[in-house]
Amino acid sequence: MKIPQLALACLIAIGCLATWSLPQAVAEKLQIASRSSKIHFVGSKPAGRHTGGFQTFTGSFDPDAGQLSLNIDMRSLFTDDRKLTRHLMSPDFFDVRKFPTATFVASQIREEQNEGATHVIVGKLTLHGVTRQLTIPCQMTWQGKSLLTSGKVTLSRSEFGISYGQGQIHEQVPVTFHLVATPAADGSP
Repeated sequence: MKIPQLALACLIAIGCLATWSLPQAVAEKLQIASRSSKIHFVGSKPAGRHTGGFQTFTGSFDPDAGQLSLNIDMRSLFTDDRKLTRHLMSPDFFDVRKFPTATFVASQIREEQNEGATHVIVGKLTLHGVTRQLTIPCQMTWQGKSLLTSGKVTLSRSEFGISYGQGQIHEQVPVTFHLVATPAADGSP
């Protein structure tokens, strides 16, 4: 009679340990902590390159459901050159008055080990009024209760209706991101 009780106690203990060691089992959506997250890009032309990014974005991540949504305030754009920043905000490029927000909504997140990536995110990016499906390899890791997601995607400017400077400005724009998603109570917007 003591053996079944001992076995039951062991199963309960193993269950508790498994629960404690798996922070991935998240019961709620995580919020993107924009203060510790980054979205950067590099625009280039034969004569050089410029770096930039976005300072303001919000989003949520539900790893259990495989859902991610991200809203980027295009007016928060910055670059390494003040004049270029103003030009990128103009109708020649992002036209931030007409298109103040870019969005990314994932339809699928799956584990896939490939060239340093641990996952693939499939979703739709709406930028400059144009929506395109993207498949983005990324690394996802847990750090305590926070989910860290980093990756790189290369966007073609003309696919989003941005054609200013064709032949003078390179078509391909690499975008890197590092998103920190935390439980709502722990995160900072």
